[in-house]
Amino acid sequence: MAGSLRDSAPAYRCAARSPAPTTTGTAQPAASRGPARPGTVDTRDLTPCQAVRTHDQRRRTSDEGEPVLHVNHATTAAPGGANEDYLVTGPAWIAVLDGATAPRDVDSGCVHDVRWLVRTLAMAVAERIEEPWPLTRVLSEAIHATMRAHGDGCDLVNPDSPSATIAIVRRTGDHVDYLVLCDSPIAIRHRDGTVTVVADDRLNHLPGGHPYRLELIRSLRNQPDGFWVASTAPHAAAEALTGSVPVADVTGIGMFTDGVTRLVEWYGRSWEQVLDTLTERGPASLLADVREAELTYGPPRPAKVHDDATAAWVLPIPVT
Repeated sequence: MAGSLRDSAPAYRCAARSPAPTTTGTAQPAASRGPARPGTVDTRDLTPCQAVRTHDQRRRTSDEGEPVLHVNHATTAAPGGANEDYLVTGPAWIAVLDGATAPRDVDSGCVHDVRWLVRTLAMAVAERIEEPWPLTRVLSEAIHATMRAHGDGCDLVNPDSPSATIAIVRRTGDHVDYLVLCDSPIAIRHRDGTVTVVADDRLNHLPGGHPYRLELIRSLRNQPDGFWVASTAPHAAAEALTGSVPVADVTGIGMFTDGVTRLVEWYGRSWEQVLDTLTERGPASLLADVREAELTYGPPRPAKVHDDATAAWVLPIPVT
């Protein structure tokens, strides 16, 4: 596979919420602290982010109003499907969402599909992220707003109501804040070459092992002994993994949906290799590597052969 590991591989620090993490980090749950052709990658979104005007842009931009984060991103749907990933970005922030595909023949109690949910939630985050709030409050308020947008025709207590994962990165002065809820991790490359992976892997540690029964997912969604997603429970935001790192210690941040992290989880790529690919060849090349691995090796267990895939490479821009 592309993206070779350095001869002297740097250690990486994993900040994850799991029953028995093998390594530790600083992240904690906040409450306790047209589609492309099959086999191809849609590169139309692979552009530096454009400054999005907000009501208080000056707080997180330079004196000249220039962006203080540079973002390259790419996204592609699973071959033959509609893309349920979503990405929205501004001059100093980015949010990556991954809609949970509804099982067949399941009544979600909602007149909207998952794509509506991720778009609506993303826009609600964008409308609030320039407020001087913690990211947990930004997300909680955005979930509230999305619930109101559903209208009277949706049953918001239905356990199969549409849901999504979300990861947010926001620069505030000389720090970069982050939030991760469910399985859309981020990977921070530090100036010393080490990598911190912030991964909320509670969904991977439900009782009984994969494949999970639908009844189990229903009973443990947004529950203390289960897993947390963005759906119809605003308090789920308080269970996200959150943290902050000095800008001076960051050389880049990778953001991913789980359609990309299968490179690590299934196909043996290291996080250092993933970030090397983002640095050297860009997000579209990383997505191409995903599709090549899927076609060459297939899934190691019963699972979708292909999934929607989104990757972003975020670089802090020095403010002088």
